[in-house]
Amino acid sequence: MKSKFTLLILLLSVSLTSFSQTIQRYCGHDHVMQKARTDNPNFDLEHDQFIAQAINENNLIRQNDTVYTVQVVFHILYKNGDPYQNVSDSLIQSQLDALNRDFNMRNADTADTRPIFKDIAGNARIEFVLAKKRPNGNCADAIIRKTYNAPSNFTPIILDFLVKEDLFGGSSAWNTNKYLNIWVLDLNKGRNPEEGFLGGYAYFPQMTPVNHNGVAIDYRFFGQNNPYITDVLPGFARYSMGRACVHEVGHWFGLRHIWGDLGTLDPSLGCTADDGINDTPNAATAYANNGSCFDTIVNSCVDEPIDFPDMFENFMDYSSDECQSMYTVEQVAVMRSSLLNFRPQLIHEPIVNETEVIYAEVIENENIELCFDLGECFGFDEMTSQFSSGDSTYSSSKGDAQLVQGESCIVYNSSDFNADNDVDSFAVVIYDAHFNEYDTTIFVITIKRLCPTTQTIDVSVAEESVTTICLEGDNCLEGEYTLEFIGQSSTYNSNIFAASITDHCIEFLGLDYRPSDNFKRIFVVSNYGDVLDTTYINVTVTDVATGIELVNSKNNFIDVYPNPTNGLFTIEQNIQSNNDIKVLIYNTIGHVVAQSTITANQRKTVMDINALSKGVYIVAFTTEDKISFEKLILE
Repeated sequence: MKSKFTLLILLLSVSLTSFSQTIQRYCGHDHVMQKARTDNPNFDLEHDQFIAQAINENNLIRQNDTVYTVQVVFHILYKNGDPYQNVSDSLIQSQLDALNRDFNMRNADTADTRPIFKDIAGNARIEFVLAKKRPNGNCADAIIRKTYNAPSNFTPIILDFLVKEDLFGGSSAWNTNKYLNIWVLDLNKGRNPEEGFLGGYAYFPQMTPVNHNGVAIDYRFFGQNNPYITDVLPGFARYSMGRACVHEVGHWFGLRHIWGDLGTLDPSLGCTADDGINDTPNAATAYANNGSCFDTIVNSCVDEPIDFPDMFENFMDYSSDECQSMYTVEQVAVMRSSLLNFRPQLIHEPIVNETEVIYAEVIENENIELCFDLGECFGFDEMTSQFSSGDSTYSSSKGDAQLVQGESCIVYNSSDFNADNDVDSFAVVIYDAHFNEYDTTIFVITIKRLCPTTQTIDVSVAEESVTTICLEGDNCLEGEYTLEFIGQSSTYNSNIFAASITDHCIEFLGLDYRPSDNFKRIFVVSNYGDVLDTTYINVTVTDVATGIELVNSKNNFIDVYPNPTNGLFTIEQNIQSNNDIKVLIYNTIGHVVAQSTITANQRKTVMDINALSKGVYIVAFTTEDKISFEKLILE
């Protein structure tokens, strides 16, 4: 609602057993308005023009999705020995959380907004962060704590200098063009509680002196679940959601009370004034004077063309915290326009601490210390550090890593790992509670074998055939390597089979051996120049033609010459067979690549395999009752 006149307004009546009369909390907005008009006789006209322009002309400001960030500085002025005035860091954080909750529609109680108002609820899209740097660029703690002797019966604005200047015992503001300064102190010293509690007050954007511009909050109504309310004023529990500060920051952005303030002088005049904003229904007086927020049909003024009830959900009313849940769309337009037009330097580009990814190798059964860089301005308060949890990609549960508290290093012990668990990825999160800053480092750890390693391979070599296996290099040894046989003994004998090495492969020739030669072992190493990596190969000879009499050249069944051959070779039988002899030539993987027939009573035949690739072949000779194999080498 629009208001050209304001007066000291009682926020809400709450019955307390500790006092015989009704206790009330109020806002010092009337003193602010009085000073604004004194300093500038045209204030009301100019402010109304600004609101009208924000609503009617700044649709882009109202509609764009840009989230603006505002840095906050807290000045905590407290009496020594008072357990409540020197508010805790956690209570300060809870107040920041409340501001961000309500200015960005993250409050769960938006669900309680009455349906008639849901479509006009607005998201201001303004984030509040604790400042990390002074205007000169130096990292600094933005929570200033000073002992303070609060004046009795404090009057807002008139005695502002006592609060907001070091010279007079207060705490001087950081540059108010760049920071939202919030002073937290006792605003009610010496005040009779039966006359009400002053909750806070705030300057409008264009008010002077500039170095006093900001928000002041009584410590009793600061933050969420304030311990003073819990311990001393339990009847004020409905004001424990941090919305006194949300209300005052709304004033700081240029909003007035929605009921139009005039009704505090005479309720019969209240409907003649409003706040200049169209989507806040007219009301005769603050909703707190009408009863609890369960009175959903209270309608103190007639609106046109739609007669809305009084909007107790609005943060700029005096309903209790538990009733409030919204700013309107047009209120959002005014606040965003105020930020862009009156305080553009307030818009802050947050420091983004990019996620750091570190790749490292850990040798099996060895420890390693890994260090990383922290984000900007860390270190003014004790940091907490933790591994991420519950993440399928990055999880510390995979590794036995220990994070050194308050330092940017971890000690990693891979003693529980073998090379089968070759990669361990997890994230480490560092959190500075004072600056509300997170810094994430992702480690990708490769577990490498303790070198050199030994492996055993079992190989089955078919009788009278050729088998080839290839060995991969060890994953913990880098560079080129060659294979070679190492010596021979009764246990390890590289010559027990006709084995040869080509590149990284070993060729086993089982042509002259029988299954009775079963289970022989050869000893091979991968030679990296200065490191030898051992491989034991167990060789088993298998029978390739069970039930068939095997005959080779030693029984003079067949002769093959020349062998090796350049392509043409002669096959000569040493017996006079009455049957044809079938000749099949196999390559080393068992495929027939050539064939011929020696007819009955024919003694010799010549074959040409020049078209085949150079290498080792097996020549098989079969009759009805005999079979024989010969190894043939094509050069």
